[in-house]
Amino acid sequence: MAEPQEKPEVEEKPKAEKPEQKTPDLNVVTHIVTPVLAKDFKLTIHGHREHDAIVPAGTTKKDLTNKKLWNHVSPKIVMHDEIRVIEENGAFMAKLFVTFKHNLDVVVKILEFYELDDVDYEAATGLDAYEVKNRGAVGWCVVDKESGKNLFTGLEDQAAAIKKRDEYAAKVG
Repeated sequence: MAEPQEKPEVEEKPKAEKPEQKTPDLNVVTHIVTPVLAKDFKLTIHGHREHDAIVPAGTTKKDLTNKKLWNHVSPKIVMHDEIRVIEENGAFMAKLFVTFKHNLDVVVKILEFYELDDVDYEAATGLDAYEVKNRGAVGWCVVDKESGKNLFTGLEDQAAAIKKRDEYAAKVG
């Protein structure tokens, strides 16, 4: 009979310890930083275009983001343009940024919006005898409705004309 064979002793290797996880060093950049290319860094007058737009009286802040407002001038607009908007009577000033442009569709975001004038153009004033009109080259005028004569001419904007009409009506009373 054969003698029982002894099992050869196998050296047990110590189990490898898991390396300790270190907290990442926030001062070490873990991603590649792509430098700004010279072609992408320009003086503002060459890097983007700025437009000035005068919008009709009664235009609201919400209307500024309406695509229909920009339909007629959309061929002149490209993406990333800035548009400085002033309401024709000086009621507000806004700065817009073009985020999307395709054919007639222009999408803008409002960067800044400032109310400049608090005249309520729609309010009924009860001054039926006088009205405010823009008479082209003559400018904004206060007109006597009965006779059609200009009482005051050359006023700088509608707000100034409305104030002048109110002052005149208070004097005449």
